[in-house]
Amino acid sequence: MDTTALVIYTITALSVAILPGPSMALAFAHGTRFGILGTLPTALGNVVATLLQAGAAYVALRTVTAIDPRVFVVTQGVGAVVLMVIGISLVRTALRTRLTADGVPSVAAERRRRFLTGVLITVFNPKAVLFFIALFPQFVEPGAGEAADLAALFLPLVGVALVSFMAYAAFGTASARLFGRSRLMRGLLAAVGALVTATGLVGLLDALRDWVGAEAATPWGRQSPRVGAPSA
Repeated sequence: MDTTALVIYTITALSVAILPGPSMALAFAHGTRFGILGTLPTALGNVVATLLQAGAAYVALRTVTAIDPRVFVVTQGVGAVVLMVIGISLVRTALRTRLTADGVPSVAAERRRRFLTGVLITVFNPKAVLFFIALFPQFVEPGAGEAADLAALFLPLVGVALVSFMAYAAFGTASARLFGRSRLMRGLLAAVGALVTATGLVGLLDALRDWVGAEAATPWGRQSPRVGAPSA
């Protein structure tokens, strides 16, 4: 990948990553609670999940075996439930806690919990895998598999994910310092949690609908005629 293509590739990935979504909502929420440095474990979890998704997309493009669409449906359904749980937790935090940017003691267990939250809210998003599947062929040359090619493909994603996440965390931290003691900030974080919960609910409904469609479209999804039933 030449320099021009690398710049276009990075800008394209950043333009999608910076859009508001569940991961960015989590970044904002953790920024309000734990500050910028306290949100770093969550950001690292988001980076790891992004690399896992990109790796899955790369492997899918390199294989000739078609992926059963129901795999994405199940992943979407599980991810939707995870989003709903995290969203409800954010709402409860907003209603019960006085928000500041000071955060809580960064003990190892708390850092691991934030890291895991960052992984879960990002990795259970099959649409990101589909985005990478659509993006990679535009920049990956046939037969490219050297270490330099892979580095050019994956390293920009690390920077994109980290910069996007921490930008929202910084915005959350600044908001908490300005409005942390007001009802406005508590209401804003509750709204963020409600948005994440609603996103999960919509995703779950979409997954159920897609599952029904996938079952109806496959031979094993249809009921077999009973033995002894008269043929048409």
